[in-house]
Amino acid sequence: MTAPELVETALGTVRGEIDHDAKARVFRGIPYAAPPVGRLRWRPPHPPAPWRGIRPAVRFGPVAVQNPPPETSLFAFPGRTQSEDCLSLNVWTPLDAAPATRPVMVWFHLGAFQFGAGSAPLFDGRRWARDGIVLVTVNHRLSRTGFLVHPELVEEGGGSAGNYGLQDQVAALCWVRDNIAGFGGDPGCVTVCGISSGASSVALLMAAPAARGLFHRAVAESGGAFGPLATTTGVGDAWQDLGSAAASGHAWAVAAGAPRLVDLRRASAATLRAASLPPPGATTGIFDASRPVIDGTFLPETPHTAFGRGAQASVPLLVGSAADEDLSMFNHPRDLASYRRQAVADHGASSAEFLELYPAATDDQAVAAGLRSNGHRLFTWQNWRWAQLHRAAGHPVY
Repeated sequence: MTAPELVETALGTVRGEIDHDAKARVFRGIPYAAPPVGRLRWRPPHPPAPWRGIRPAVRFGPVAVQNPPPETSLFAFPGRTQSEDCLSLNVWTPLDAAPATRPVMVWFHLGAFQFGAGSAPLFDGRRWARDGIVLVTVNHRLSRTGFLVHPELVEEGGGSAGNYGLQDQVAALCWVRDNIAGFGGDPGCVTVCGISSGASSVALLMAAPAARGLFHRAVAESGGAFGPLATTTGVGDAWQDLGSAAASGHAWAVAAGAPRLVDLRRASAATLRAASLPPPGATTGIFDASRPVIDGTFLPETPHTAFGRGAQASVPLLVGSAADEDLSMFNHPRDLASYRRQAVADHGASSAEFLELYPAATDDQAVAAGLRSNGHRLFTWQNWRWAQLHRAAGHPVY
C-alpha cells in the first residue's frame, strides 16, 4: 500500500506531510508550470520539467515578485522568499480521501494583482480538509512581471500581450484537471473561488475562452470586473484596454531605463521590482502598476460584453460582498466637512440624495458612512451587476 503522504502526479511523485490534528494531508510548493525566467519572461506559462524519484512537497514555494506592503497588511509575508520562479500550488486534502471522490476548491488570493500569495496564513486549508474538501491555493505572476503590456510584446504576441498572471491561473486549473484525482479530488467537481482581486480573477476566468471546461462552479466575494473601483484613488476598472496598457507599459519601461524589450528581459527581478510603482506603503494608486487587459485573445472582449451576450462559462455562481469592507487602504473623508465636500464633488446635483442614503452628523459617523458608501460603490454594486448579468443568461445565481 502506498504511503498516504506520497502521490503520483503526471510529472513525478511528490511527498507531502500528514497533519494528524487536522486529519489532513498537506502538499506545498508543487510546480504547475516552468519558471517564467529568461526567454520565458512575459510569455505564456510552459509545462514544467518532470522529475525522477520523490520530490519533497513540505515547504511553500517562493512568492511572486512584488513590492512588499507594510508588515501589518493582509498582503505581508515577512521572511518569505520572492522569486520569478513562483509558479507553484499547494493542496490540502482529507486524510481519508479516496481517489477522485471529494469536491475541489481552487482559491485565487487577493492583493489587487500586485501583492499576495497562495501560501498566506489566511488561506490555510486545514479547516477545509476537516470538512471533506480538497483545497488548492495558487501562486501566479503579479504586477509588472504578470501583467506588463509593451508595444514589442504586442508585436511578439501577434497583436496580443499581457494577462500572464491569468494565463498562469489557467495552467494551474489544467494541473488540477490532470492531477487532482490522485489527491482525492474529483476533477469533475471543481469550484474556483476568490476574494477581492481573487474574485476579479473568477469573473475574468468565466469570460475567458481558454478556461472553459476547467471548473464547474464559481464563488466570488467582494470583487469582480463589472465596475469602476474608485474615483478618489485614480483607479479605473479591474481591467484595461490594450492600447492604454501598451502606452503605460512603454512609459514605465522608459522610466525604468530599459525602453526595449531586450533590455527588460535582461533586467534582474530586483530591478523590475524597484522600478514598479507604487512604492511600499503607498495608500493610493495600488492598482496602477498593471492590471488584466482586454487583449483580444485571452480576453477577447470586456466582461460586461461577454456576460451581456451570454458568452461566459455556464456555471452556477455564488457572489456577494462583506457588510463592512476594510477600505482603510483607500483615501476617504476623515471628518464631516470633508465627507460633505466629497459628496458634492462625486455626486453633484445628486449629492443631497446621496447624503440621505448615507447620513452623517459627526466626524465618526462621516468616516463610517464614507467607508460604507465606498464599499457599496466598489464591491456591492458590481457584484449585484455581475449576478444580474449571469442570471439573465439563464444560469443559477446565489
